[in-house]
Amino acid sequence: MNTQAQTYAQEILRSVKELPEGTEATVSFSLDGTAVKRMVGDLGDGRVRIQNMAEKYISLHNHASNAMLSPEDISALLHKENMVGIGVVGNKGAFFSCEKVYGYNQKKALVLYDKIRLKYDLSVVEQRIAFVQEFKKEASVYGLKFSESL
Repeated sequence: MNTQAQTYAQEILRSVKELPEGTEATVSFSLDGTAVKRMVGDLGDGRVRIQNMAEKYISLHNHASNAMLSPEDISALLHKENMVGIGVVGNKGAFFSCEKVYGYNQKKALVLYDKIRLKYDLSVVEQRIAFVQEFKKEASVYGLKFSESL
């Protein structure tokens, strides 16, 4: 699975290489590694929306800023029951992910998200980073595993 995810991450970066700075692309694939949905941002701002799927899946997309998972990425993972993992590859190669692992409790994870969310103004970059860092510290209790490779 890890090898397949790396292949898709490389595909994402190739698909935006010649596009305007900030353009996002996404690949979502089922747990057997079969790619099921691909999308390149064309919504005027170059962003993509993370899609829901009927089967268990992992969603990967890029962040031109080379930045970590966003609060919106984490929210998508929590709200989409069939998404078991989300990953972000930075345009300079950094990789960040979060996966639902044994003991995942959606209800409690959402309560934690909302509790921490109230503390931060997510329109401010520094506040967004602080939110994600605080959420990461507490989320493992509810079956969420974060990882990164810089």
